[in-house]
Amino acid sequence: MTKHVHSEVIKAWADGAQIELEHRGNWFRDPNPYFFDSSQYRVYDPHRELKAAQAAGKTIQFKTGDKWTISSVLYSWCYPVECYRIKPEVKPDKVIYGGIANYNVFANQSNIPLLADNPNGDLYYDVVAARFSTLDAPGGINNLKLTFDGETGKLKKAEVI
Repeated sequence: MTKHVHSEVIKAWADGAQIELEHRGNWFRDPNPYFFDSSQYRVYDPHRELKAAQAAGKTIQFKTGDKWTISSVLYSWCYPVECYRIKPEVKPDKVIYGGIANYNVFANQSNIPLLADNPNGDLYYDVVAARFSTLDAPGGINNLKLTFDGETGKLKKAEVI
């Protein structure tokens, strides 16, 4: 007698395993498989994506309490899938260049409200200009370099350049 093409999967299903059916390149859980010879079936493995990621060189983490760690528990895959994750890629820090400059503008050159009189009797204004960019462009007012944490978005470092 010839063995059924899906005999191993049928035995696993009889023992209570969930089965997946392939349809047009995608896999779907099939609660009542017919096990047609022309169809593809496999035992459902909730850790399949995690195992594939690990085989591809990704780091898999295990949750202990509120922390994600790397653990030998990974190799047994005995905990629910929610206890595992693919370690997220670290977001790079964002660096912005720019600067702040203070200019004195005479009253007849601007319509900015008057801030002070200079000792010579000329009216002038203090004007603060700011410009920021992700490029360290030559020229202009590049006197600051701001580094923001890639994960939190918080200012991590400010340098006068």
